[in-house]
Amino acid sequence: DLAYSVQSNEWNGRESVALHLKDWREPAATTGLAIYDARHLAERNEYLLALIEQGQAAVVLFWPDMADGSWPELWQRLGCRPSEGMQGPVYVVKVAGEWQVVKQPDPTAVTDLIWLDVPIGAALLRALMEDMGPYLYRQRIHLLYNGNDIDRAYKLLEMNGPNRQALGAFYLGLKANQRKQLWTYAELAQLMHPKGYLPLRCHLEFYLRVLGELSLIQYEQTTSGVMLRLQSDVRQKRELQDSPLFAAAEADLQFFAAWREDLRGPDAANLLARYIQSIAVKAKEEDIA
Repeated sequence: DLAYSVQSNEWNGRESVALHLKDWREPAATTGLAIYDARHLAERNEYLLALIEQGQAAVVLFWPDMADGSWPELWQRLGCRPSEGMQGPVYVVKVAGEWQVVKQPDPTAVTDLIWLDVPIGAALLRALMEDMGPYLYRQRIHLLYNGNDIDRAYKLLEMNGPNRQALGAFYLGLKANQRKQLWTYAELAQLMHPKGYLPLRCHLEFYLRVLGELSLIQYEQTTSGVMLRLQSDVRQKRELQDSPLFAAAEADLQFFAAWREDLRGPDAANLLARYIQSIAVKAKEEDIA
């Protein structure tokens, strides 16, 4: 835990934000993880900018498609933003003096991980741990996500996917337009709008993967959208339990539902540290087995 004040530094006519350390306390020794909860700081923006200016931080986005809705000024400052449809986690890091969005950063070059959102399921948390490897225990994690964003993310997932009715509406829309082969993502989203669904591109790509896994469609992503063809030789009924992808997504949504209040609560840092440690222990046991 840190106690600090925000100060302004001037050097050679340039002004920057700095954090003046007043006192500090070691993170809990039970996990070895340094997780700092900065969600409720009055000077949260200044705290974020000070971390960014150090140049060795990585902004972590577990759900990139929601990035535009939060911290819009940050993307202007960094001069980059995640592309639509990117699968999390992704990282915004400084490479050769320029901020870039990458899928796999160099963990040895990262000292601070800035969480602007939360892992929507255990799989995303495990992916972060795999990306950082043992260096995660040498890095500092800063929680800067907004509690309202947690609710917004959960409602979007609950409504748009993984949702069996939403998938059904999507597939029926494709069947009603089976002569059409080239689709833009906006056109695919419109198939679901009459039923009240408002899918993001990540939802649409998820449903395409599920329908492909069930051998109901064949598709290929192109620069302009999706080339798609329904399978005409489906002779037996397909059940969603035959899709491991859908089952895993439902499990992640259940995880998120169970953890939503904990992630909003005052003890989020300790709970996350313990959960990360439990995943690490389980992975080690599986390796030994």
